[in-house]
Amino acid sequence: MKEEGIDPNVHIYNSAISACARSNLWEKGYELYQEMERVGVKRDVVTYNAVLDAVSSQIPLGRKLFQVGVEKGFYAKVSRLGEHWFELDLHFLSLGGGEIALGWWFEECLVPYLQDTDKLKTVKSISIVTGYGKTRTRGRRFGDDGMRKRCKAMLRFMNIDEHDQTNAGRIHVNKDSLIEEVKKNGGKIIFDLDGYIRWKET
Repeated sequence: MKEEGIDPNVHIYNSAISACARSNLWEKGYELYQEMERVGVKRDVVTYNAVLDAVSSQIPLGRKLFQVGVEKGFYAKVSRLGEHWFELDLHFLSLGGGEIALGWWFEECLVPYLQDTDKLKTVKSISIVTGYGKTRTRGRRFGDDGMRKRCKAMLRFMNIDEHDQTNAGRIHVNKDSLIEEVKKNGGKIIFDLDGYIRWKET
């Protein structure tokens, strides 16, 4: 398109970044994301989902981009913290976006509750909405790699158990397991990133 003098629009950039994500070319995907600003193409929520998918293995960069998306209002409703329930809603995020958001939620949004676990005692439900069916068909990859599978794996690599339940589009976190893990690690959640990346590569 460039060679023929055709200016790519936001949809073309988003598609190209998504292709980079599926081909494990995170640097090229991020380069296209940066290029959009230089050439004056306005990014949208699809852009952020695509680039987060591309850079999901680069946690600091992914977290920085996700925070920009939060500030722009694209992910304003991802985290919901009620008096007696916590919910992380990932059903409209890309797979990489969901990974980044899950780590962000535990390490940033839940910090006040993790540092003072007495606050968690009044919480009756901690759930992660992953989506199911048609909302997740396009996001699945080789080996049935979907949001639910990745979230369950991430929880395992944080040593956090879940409650068994029948809703295939939702994961319920075991509050007692979360409290135990936080106390063991001095008010923090430890995520075995290297182990998780090895798991994804198998």
